[in-house]
Amino acid sequence: GQAEDERESQGAAASPAGSTQGGGVRPGGFGSGFGSGSAGFTPTAVSPDTLSEPSTPKQPSTYLPPSRSAGAGGPTKALKLGSKHREWDTFADQLKQEGETIASSTSAKSASSSAAARNIPQPAAVEAVSLNVEEKVTLTALRDGGLQNLEVHGLVTLRITDEQYGRIKLIFENHDDKGVQIQTHPNIDKELFKSAQQVALKNPAKPFPINSDVGVLKWRFQTQDEKMVPLSINCWVSEAGGNNCDVNIEYELEQEQLELNNVVISIPLSSHGSGSVVVNECDGDYHHDSRRGVLEWQLPLIDASNKSGSMEFSAPGRPNDFYPVQVQFVSKTLYCDMRVVNVVSVDDESPVKHSLNTYLIVDKYEVI
Repeated sequence: GQAEDERESQGAAASPAGSTQGGGVRPGGFGSGFGSGSAGFTPTAVSPDTLSEPSTPKQPSTYLPPSRSAGAGGPTKALKLGSKHREWDTFADQLKQEGETIASSTSAKSASSSAAARNIPQPAAVEAVSLNVEEKVTLTALRDGGLQNLEVHGLVTLRITDEQYGRIKLIFENHDDKGVQIQTHPNIDKELFKSAQQVALKNPAKPFPINSDVGVLKWRFQTQDEKMVPLSINCWVSEAGGNNCDVNIEYELEQEQLELNNVVISIPLSSHGSGSVVVNECDGDYHHDSRRGVLEWQLPLIDASNKSGSMEFSAPGRPNDFYPVQVQFVSKTLYCDMRVVNVVSVDDESPVKHSLNTYLIVDKYEVI
């Protein structure tokens, strides 16, 4: 959308220095201010609500809805890469103001958040040190085969609510084999991350800002290789006479490390014609939303043990009426294999208790 484009353009001026370049990835797209979301990527806040897990979950979990920040789309007070003379205290105050601005304007986009994105997994308890690891996937595939674009943005956000834990390091494991472009925030020690996969401030004597959502690390992956799609959708539409069509649609999980929850595959229906929608076969459940003019195919869980399924239905319309097919899901496993494995004190490397929330959500996922 326009707000996403504005955020992309705001972030594009930052240098991609220190990033790991991957094939087909264009440089830039990363903002330089701790408090401002960038590269079209807004940290997702959460508020209480629950939704039951699919059957036999591996561990208890509560799903909570996000309200996407509107603050990142507006003016930011990002620290310029070259401004070495600015005092850290001033910057920390600035970050706090930005954080408050973002927190106070989280409701603006909540009404438009997707059904799947309203069910983000959330830890049962939030500690004084909390980490949010969020990926958003954007995908456009072609109905006759081929991938127009797949893009994944990752963002690690740190929030500290007790100043005694301000001087910490985040320990990562990076098992990426896709060629992801990684960027640390300019105030983070880039060389330490490259050599030891640790995220810490360049000046270890300084603490992280308190009571602010601080973006410390981002990654970005882009490809047109259809073997890399998380979930493939194959849709066949054939005319059946009498202004009716038969539709066969199937899915297959292509990245088997993923566990996709609350999957909804939405097929638009024609507003013309008087015939009814008849579902002949369906793995999972379906819902005909006549008000919105869509047939929703609902699957509570797609994983390696339940990786494919199909649905067949007939409905009035012409073949072109059944596109674009849109997909929503949420996953507690990430597309890119980046993990926060520990948080430790800068002084003695002792472990620091922390909460960690990791999830993948859909920004846009469609077959056109």
